[in-house]
Amino acid sequence: MKRRTLIQSISAAALLPAANLLAPDKKVFDAHTAESDVVYELRVYHCYEGKLPDLLKRFREHTTKMFEKHGMKNVAY
Repeated sequence: MKRRTLIQSISAAALLPAANLLAPDKKVFDAHTAESDVVYELRVYHCYEGKLPDLLKRFREHTTKMFEKHGMKNVAY
């Protein structure tokens, strides 16, 4: 099975419990707290063959800083 097909078949809800393991502060990921107003966005990027190093470089040097500037917290790549 191709990785893309596998990833597309997994719902985002199935991935959220795994994100709980990465959380330094588990309270942020607790869906039962009334003060929880955090929204997570799953982004999937596709690139042409051989262009992945360029995409990773762009995220490392530009995109993550832009996201933080606009109040977005980068969780994982």
